[in-house]
Amino acid sequence: MCHATPVERLAIIEAIEETGNVLFSLTAALARRIEAEEHITLRYLGDFHFQLETGHAMSGEDHRELAEIALNDAQRARCLTHVARVFEYFNEWTDELLTFANAEIDASALQAGADLLQKRA
Repeated sequence: MCHATPVERLAIIEAIEETGNVLFSLTAALARRIEAEEHITLRYLGDFHFQLETGHAMSGEDHRELAEIALNDAQRARCLTHVARVFEYFNEWTDELLTFANAEIDASALQAGADLLQKRA
């Protein structure tokens, strides 16, 4: 992506912004639940970060102007390739987060089981 043209960079930035809006709208809802149950603040995955993300989102007029940028077939293909790569990166990152969370849950369950066995002994 380092050799992207200005128009391609706009496509990349918009893909990141829109993907982030979807991700953080989902994590913010989950974070609110966890924050209420655990009495903690989850700044990155909660409302704090989500409000920052949506605070610099483009207006509908900005989106219309971007949509009106004329692209030839080669430019459109390159933009779509960059956007697909952004989605792949987000997918890989969220898969890593899920793997980490599942490992933490498994470790907590194992520890809870070991603690229970130790209490019974």
